[in-house]
Amino acid sequence: MDSSLSLKVVTHVATLLREAFEVAEQIRNAPESPVTSYLPAKLRRLFRRNAMRLRSGRVAPKYPNLNSPEDLAAILERTAARDEAIERGIAKLTRILAEVRRVKQYQAAELEEGMRIVYQRAWERAQEDGPGSKAADFLRLFQDLIIQGNELRTLQRRQNEVVVPEEPFCLPGADPAREVREQISAAEILAEPPSSGECVLHFGSRTAEEPPVVMRIGIAEKSWVGSFQRGAIDYSTVQLMPDGAHLLVVACGAGYVIEAATRFLSAEADKDIMEVMRDDDAGVLFIDHAGIYLEAYGTKGRLWKTARIGAGGFRNIELGDDAIYGETQQGSHDPHWIEFSVDLGTGEVEWSCVTESRP
Repeated sequence: MDSSLSLKVVTHVATLLREAFEVAEQIRNAPESPVTSYLPAKLRRLFRRNAMRLRSGRVAPKYPNLNSPEDLAAILERTAARDEAIERGIAKLTRILAEVRRVKQYQAAELEEGMRIVYQRAWERAQEDGPGSKAADFLRLFQDLIIQGNELRTLQRRQNEVVVPEEPFCLPGADPAREVREQISAAEILAEPPSSGECVLHFGSRTAEEPPVVMRIGIAEKSWVGSFQRGAIDYSTVQLMPDGAHLLVVACGAGYVIEAATRFLSAEADKDIMEVMRDDDAGVLFIDHAGIYLEAYGTKGRLWKTARIGAGGFRNIELGDDAIYGETQQGSHDPHWIEFSVDLGTGEVEWSCVTESRP
């Protein structure tokens, strides 16, 4: 048998396998997205169109408490890009593996002879260079591949079927836990209670003069409707708290901590909530009370509530490793903004310097 032909066949197959490994790595490094479903081409086009519409303001998120228009548009675009990269990669892998099977079918003898020649040369080089050389490492790798290949063929013969990997391929960035959290906390404000006779849970006083805020919270089987006494601030949201067991419902500034599973009221969180901020990596949720106080909740519940920080209004809030930073006004007639920081562990407040005058 022509040894040069055998080596050419081995080189060809080795090149194909190297390309296959590179394509597989590209698939695994595709853009990440929390979406757990793979999108076909038609849905990818729809996702991209909706991303453009979100950015232009022509549409808005159905559940604004979960994602801003910009964040949702980015998720839609990353999902489309991820699944497009996967589709291209799978098409390349299919072509490569089809060529490998063709070589094995029609040039099996040349491939086997070429593998024998390569192994012989690898063994000779390892003997020359010694046990700690790269040649010896290559020989050990070659031997491991031969052993694994023999074991795989034996197992396939016994089972008479293709061996399925133990762990299926996971879409890059797919986050089933986030999907569950969003199904629990997705919320929309209803103009009026549902007319279908669906049960409505009531929170706060039912004799208040102002009409309540009616919300549908959750999706599909996790969906329920609540009626909440409102506060005096035009801010409403629903957030899953860091413990994963409670929801913080804010109805026009009035806060309610509700057990997600039973929908029982655990606590009320005042009626002056202006904003809710969260850091999922740190596992902390922050509440801005009237631009005067900050309150924090962690995985084990309430962490702290600060002493009075300002006269009303925060800006440039940023979260650091050990503190939350921002600016506030010290007095109602003070034209200056003062920098402050809040220790994440204790809630203690420190002030630093005047930053600038109000225009």
